[in-house]
Amino acid sequence: MTRQEFTKNITQLLSEMITAGENPVIDYALRGTMDQVYLYLRKKTQCDGINKLSKHQSGCAVDIYLSDINGTIQFVWNEQKSIKWHERWQQLGGKALIIFADGTKDYGHFEG
Repeated sequence: MTRQEFTKNITQLLSEMITAGENPVIDYALRGTMDQVYLYLRKKTQCDGINKLSKHQSGCAVDIYLSDINGTIQFVWNEQKSIKWHERWQQLGGKALIIFADGTKDYGHFEG
């Protein structure tokens, strides 16, 4: 998926989320190498940013979180909501929900 296609598709997903009553917040729309290395060293990602690049580094991934009615960002996704939106994201051409080797799931991560 090109960056332009990713932008179009993620915009569609966000629009559908808003129409469904969600309050999405985009985080990490574009990540530089040093930010990626920092997250890797903190064991927050499996991509080291140098030998294994993240889709965030090319602008083809975002982290999306939901906020409550007071505007407080909920960094922990409800699993059912995450699965619903990841299934829709796949219909739009995006990749499936990432499940790490230890079984943890990256609910907020959407990549092309």
